[in-house]
Amino acid sequence: MPEPALILIVDDTLDNLRVLTGILKQEYRIKVATGGEEALQLARAATPPDLILLDIMMPVMDGHEVCRQLKAQEETRDIPVIFVTAKTHVDDETLGLALGAVDYILKPISPPIVLARVATHLRLARFLRESRQITLETRQHLAHETLARTHAEQVRQRIQEGKSALMPLLGTSLKPLSLHEQLDAALHIISTLPWLSIQSKGAIFLADADGSMILMASKELNSQQELICSHIPFGHCLCGQAIQTRQVIYSNRLDEHPGVTCQGEPGQGHYVLPLVDGNRVIGLMRCYVREAHEPQDEELDFMEELAHVLGEIVSRRVLESKLLVSRYELERNQRLIINKLVTAAELRDNETGLHILRMSHYSAIIAGHLGLSDEEQEMLLATTPMHDVGKIGIADSILLKEGKLTDDEFAIMKTHTLIGGQILTGNTPLLVMARTIALTHHEKWDGSGYPHALRGEEIPLVGRICAIADVFDALTSARPYKTAWSVERAVALIQEQSGRHFDPKLVNTLMAALPEILHIKGLYGTNAQTQDGIGFLSSLPLSETDSPLWNDRLFIGVPMIDEQHRYLFKLLHHLEQTLEQHFAILDICRALTELESYVEFHFDQEEAFLRQHHDPDYTAHKERHQAFMIQINHLWSSERENAYLAGVKLVAFLKEWLLRHVMVEDMQIRRCLTCTP
Repeated sequence: MPEPALILIVDDTLDNLRVLTGILKQEYRIKVATGGEEALQLARAATPPDLILLDIMMPVMDGHEVCRQLKAQEETRDIPVIFVTAKTHVDDETLGLALGAVDYILKPISPPIVLARVATHLRLARFLRESRQITLETRQHLAHETLARTHAEQVRQRIQEGKSALMPLLGTSLKPLSLHEQLDAALHIISTLPWLSIQSKGAIFLADADGSMILMASKELNSQQELICSHIPFGHCLCGQAIQTRQVIYSNRLDEHPGVTCQGEPGQGHYVLPLVDGNRVIGLMRCYVREAHEPQDEELDFMEELAHVLGEIVSRRVLESKLLVSRYELERNQRLIINKLVTAAELRDNETGLHILRMSHYSAIIAGHLGLSDEEQEMLLATTPMHDVGKIGIADSILLKEGKLTDDEFAIMKTHTLIGGQILTGNTPLLVMARTIALTHHEKWDGSGYPHALRGEEIPLVGRICAIADVFDALTSARPYKTAWSVERAVALIQEQSGRHFDPKLVNTLMAALPEILHIKGLYGTNAQTQDGIGFLSSLPLSETDSPLWNDRLFIGVPMIDEQHRYLFKLLHHLEQTLEQHFAILDICRALTELESYVEFHFDQEEAFLRQHHDPDYTAHKERHQAFMIQINHLWSSERENAYLAGVKLVAFLKEWLLRHVMVEDMQIRRCLTCTP
């Protein structure tokens, strides 16, 4: 068994040396150096390191000079150097790469990233050494075997081309690619080898714990092929056989292997590559060859090496997905904690939680019309509910006063913006935006607002957006001290205040976004139920964004609930499209969060309707809702080790559950139309 690779870690800070040594010592032999001269001596030793992790900022001789001297000497020039540094400027990275470094790892370091980068570049270095060795051996062979010169040269070229093709493929592991993009990159790279005759057509599957392979990414497969390949049991067909044997399989036609055929799929030469991570099968890749291709002996060796490389890359993608989900959940938990403060503030105010929901959605819609990114829109959706969190610090005698506030009382009330700013102090993007909104949502375009009398574009854009969204919803909502204004009257006032209270550009944007805003107002309406139980919410015409699952058979006869159901199916369709199109983990998390959030809101509304009409199924219906929330959280938690698979399973579960719940259980709500409250 070969010795583990030798890693030289160079850093003048002992703590950094200890951290990196602790990360790497389980898999590699370690040497350390605290300065440039010592590093050069160890690099020239009889047993040189296989890779060097090099700090840049060191006294006497910095990392750039060490790298320059290493690359200037023949005995050390081929040792891969990875800079480990806190310097993030593009010029620093450009200089380091120009000097011959192969990569950068930024401090503070992430253990999974360090291990992945080290493994990748050790493998690249080994490929280079193997390629040179193969070239040397081939030349020696040609000198002694003249008659075999032509064939040997062809073999050498193919092996060299194969190794060269794998190097850029390994390079893709350093890029943030989805599984679809990874498949496309792999097919593009290997299809450039003319002797391999690979088409730009294939698929990637991931292994599920239930003993089956689930199709995760495909290119140029027809709908029939995708349907057949969507869920393959281990041992079934060539794909399942490759998983069981952990060996690359090639077949000229699908029917060459009795008992392992895929009925309905046209016969075509193809390779099946099992993707293995240690002792665990994580998936497989299937790729197709061109017609009339005659496979050569060296092809199988290359495809086995390709399977190994892809196994490492896909394993890394799965690990990255887990880290991204953990980061997203951390941010989401932070939002939940802050929202507890918001809830506490709401309990002491006359405003409702639905006001918070509506105005946050209005803000995100306005931001979208202004061209803000999806991430910025999502951040607004998360932070605008915190705009009045400072009211938690206002005395009840002022906050809950029914009459007009005195000047002194109003001065105290205005301090809720400053209190909110103090509560939301922090360095994360979420808290920075939330604090900005809390401090500035009462500023006015003409400078007459508070707390700092900012004027015009001195007011941050997010504060201006929140202000107009907040006022529009406040005007059009009923409160204990006032009736709801009509939309027309509210719009007229906002237009009148253009250039005074509100940014004129945002007034125009609000007008352009009004149809979407009014739909959200209906979906999250406070008057969604009239006394006779028939919702006032008007139904928008079906559009391309609605789910193909939605149809007339799903209407239960209560407009409010019907429109909420349709919106749930629309959100589910959006989640499904996100999975099909690019499998971006954060996009999946966002779509799932939006769907889950609206499910909870819908359940509350539906239960309120049943309770209002004394429906005998109310308790059982509520228990079914609670069981669903428990089940969806359990499914996500049990599958979060592989977020790609979790997304596919969640969509399948949600589609089945929503259809059954609406068509069977919610259809019973129709009897409420004849109930007497």
